[in-house]
Amino acid sequence: MKISIIGAGYVGLVTGTCLADSGNEVACLDNDPEKIAALRQGEVPIYEPGLTELIKNNARAGRLRFTDDPAKAVAGARCIFICVGTPQRDDGSANLEYVRACCLEIAPHLAEDAIVVVKSTVPVGANRQVASWLKEAAGRDIATASNPEFLKEGAAIDDFTKPDRVVVGADSEDVVAVLAGDESVPLLVVEELHCARRHVGIPFDYADPNARPALLSLRNFETKSLSGRLGDRTSTPQDSPE
Repeated sequence: MKISIIGAGYVGLVTGTCLADSGNEVACLDNDPEKIAALRQGEVPIYEPGLTELIKNNARAGRLRFTDDPAKAVAGARCIFICVGTPQRDDGSANLEYVRACCLEIAPHLAEDAIVVVKSTVPVGANRQVASWLKEAAGRDIATASNPEFLKEGAAIDDFTKPDRVVVGADSEDVVAVLAGDESVPLLVVEELHCARRHVGIPFDYADPNARPALLSLRNFETKSLSGRLGDRTSTPQDSPE
């Protein structure tokens, strides 16, 4: 798959490099020309065990490249991961200006079937705003999804390649199918649980024991359907926390 990563910081570099290492064609976009030049030379601005070697190997193999040109970065890409910073404002709220700027910058160049995936740390309701910014700049609706990251510094590569959970939030089954990828992985599909829909924005992993107490507090929400895909691929929440 052709993939674009917007933001060559910690999350962007780990995500892009690991996706390239699994066989995808990845372009990393950053608006800092000096950083891009350094990355092209194999100089990595962050330290994460094993990351520098992975970047060099995948760059040599032609699966990973770095650019400061938005049009070149997203041309023909099926999935575009937004990994830019959302620094805290003085009032404690998240500053989404970088997210907005990259949406406006990339939207005119996106393919018809592109999916924009937000990995940046954003507040509830941000994906609706992302969809609005993309439509503003592209003049059409663009598929969006949320895929929060669970990466620990010092163990980020293992966390990405051997995750204990992958959370995807989207309002389209087609988008979820593309992001799920490997049909052998266990999936829990929440079709109409109101608290987990994009307009409320509270995605979490029901298979995670730490989420079970939270699940109990959500029992009063109207649930139309809570089911997995095809038999034993479904994970069922427990009735009580362990």
